[in-house]
Amino acid sequence: MPLEGFNCRQCGLCCKLRGAYQNYATDEDYRRWQLEGREDILAFVAVNDLGCDMNGDERRLYNVWVEPGTEIYLDGCPFLLELPDEHKFICSIHDTKPWHCRSFPSEREYAERIGCRGFDATH
Repeated sequence: MPLEGFNCRQCGLCCKLRGAYQNYATDEDYRRWQLEGREDILAFVAVNDLGCDMNGDERRLYNVWVEPGTEIYLDGCPFLLELPDEHKFICSIHDTKPWHCRSFPSEREYAERIGCRGFDATH
């Protein structure tokens, strides 16, 4: 659910700036992509085994938007597409994008600090 007063301008800033978006996916995101057969997405995920928690359950960290076969982060999301002649961007995996993308922005202050114009009524 978007924050009150937020209206996405489709500028793509949140997807372009590595520091703007979170660099991980949840267990649920990763399992969903496996079930959906989304090898195109999984290619950009580095899985790090963190061992087991106190209950013996395996723990993993899913770093997203890394160069395939490495743990080197890309400069932005590889699934961000620019709309021709509109200077707007769309998410090509919108229906299955990670939780952190679906929950952006979680805080107005943070969004404004990274330059998000979604709270700017003049644009």
